[in-house]
Amino acid sequence: MLGRLIASARSVATGSGAVRALLPGGPQRAPGAAIAPAPEAARDFPPMRPLEPPSAQNDDVLQPVHEAVERDLRARGYLR
Repeated sequence: MLGRLIASARSVATGSGAVRALLPGGPQRAPGAAIAPAPEAARDFPPMRPLEPPSAQNDDVLQPVHEAVERDLRARGYLR
């Protein structure tokens, strides 16, 4: 996504017709005009943390069944 933003900015800055047609009210520059570099604060930012899915709520769906069987076996004296 950042690559598209940079490519779009370069296309507008260099006068590319494709992007300029999409942005008719964009800045008008002379063909040989120099472009000022972006400030250091705009270029130096920490990387984005990768997105993670939420933790699963029901990994072991048979756990309640196992607990009930174990409880009943202990109640009848088969398990200690």
